[in-house]
Amino acid sequence: MAGIAKICHPSYFSAMDPDDRASTTMNVSLPKALRSFVEERIAKSAYTSASEYVRELIRQDRDRQAAQERLEKLLLDGVASGPTSEWTDDEWTALRRRVAQRLPTDKFAD
Repeated sequence: MAGIAKICHPSYFSAMDPDDRASTTMNVSLPKALRSFVEERIAKSAYTSASEYVRELIRQDRDRQAAQERLEKLLLDGVASGPTSEWTDDEWTALRRRVAQRLPTDKFAD
């Protein structure tokens, strides 16, 4: 439900890319099983239409793709940065500790 709060907030539309605000039409054919799934998702969530649901899925996919491209660039930059050496167990432990300190504590709650 946090997603609907985000899109209902007035600043959501002003922060959107202008291309996201201007609508065009695209027809998509779905097998009955997928259409039923979409209709069920709409009925059980805060989405008000199939269009809204599909737009959100496309935005999420676009964001995942951008994150994947950033990760690949960072990995390539790391490879190009020069020779490497194998890390010791102590170095990995120290890195895990630093990462854990940056994350919210409830991420590791049992």
